Amino acid sequence: MPSTVKPAYYCLDAGSLPDELYKPTVPVSAWLSRCTTAGADGFPAGSLATLDPIPLLVLCERLVGIPLYMLLNVLPFAVPLLLLTGLFKLALLYYILPLFLLGLCFWAVFYSKGTATGEGVGHRAQQYIYTERNSTRYVSLKMVWPASLHFPTHEGKQLIFCAIPHGLAPLGIVGYAIWSKLFCDRLCRWTAAPVVLKIPLVGTLMKYCGYVPAATKEIEKVLDRGDESVGVVLDGIEGMFMSSRKQEVG
Repeated sequence: MPSTVKPAYYCLDAGSLPDELYKPTVPVSAWLSRCTTAGADGFPAGSLATLDPIPLLVLCERLVGIPLYMLLNVLPFAVPLLLLTGLFKLALLYYILPLFLLGLCFWAVFYSKGTATGEGVGHRAQQYIYTERNSTRYVSLKMVWPASLHFPTHEGKQLIFCAIPHGLAPLGIVGYAIWSKLFCDRLCRWTAAPVVLKIPLVGTLMKYCGYVPAATKEIEKVLDRGDESVGVVLDGIEGMFMSSRKQEVG
């Protein structure tokens, strides 16, 4: 007989969502149908620590894309130091330029496959950009939430998502499309330090995905519009420098 126990927790293996379902036009019900559930005791120990197979193309793109993203974050500050030390030419020829060229090659490949971005226009579609989608597959992202947050409990409402820890790079939250679909089916605008949004290319990409400055007035503007949610990484830039091999800290 089927179990009559109501689920207390839900889990979506976001990293294993097939390409045909990872589109803004796909209804949230198609994602929810892939969820597994658990009772009040939660999921069995170790069951969430499994790794999904990752396509070779996705793996190679992330092995280039993640270092490229980190490089772009520090490049404006590193260039003066490299120039002063006379190392700029070496860095340009053997690290910076190769990463840029490889990054462009991968963009061309995903663009030709029609999976570079989501279908349609606006931030909701742009959050499906292949780089962030590939990160969810690279880390085998699994989303776990309590029944009190399960769709459609908060449909039509604005939500504020709070995440921690930030870590060196918050790869756990970059599946932006997931936050905008899974819980209340409305655009979720994540926040970032204002200085980060001014970094060339990096800031452009983040704004493309709907980011706003992590400032009270900017967050209030989003909430005042009444039709968008907000996401905040609580420990922010400070969390980039807090790490431990034994446990997550924030």
